[in-house]
Amino acid sequence: MGAIHLTIIIIQRLMEPPYALLEIATLLEIFNLVLIIVVGYELIKTISVIASSDRIPIVPIIQIAMTGVATKIITLDIKHIDAAYVYGIAALMLALSASLFFVNAKQKESDQL
Repeated sequence: MGAIHLTIIIIQRLMEPPYALLEIATLLEIFNLVLIIVVGYELIKTISVIASSDRIPIVPIIQIAMTGVATKIITLDIKHIDAAYVYGIAALMLALSASLFFVNAKQKESDQL
């Protein structure tokens, strides 16, 4: 559904005057939709891995969360955002990075035993 929505937006924007030209805001909207589709694809892949295994894989879930936050950071309009919002996103990314680091360290430690 996301790809269909993306295609419709691109076609509509190309048919509006000036023809075959896209504004920066439209390009950012298209880029945001592409990134959302990528995150959705990764989520579907992870759900299929979870369904086919007897354990819940933590690393792909953290990576998907980091990809989602990175998508938000990339498409963030910094001119219209409060500083507290930016600090909150930074803290969230830091927490996800730390959790991924500790999970990977724990897995390497258990593999060595």
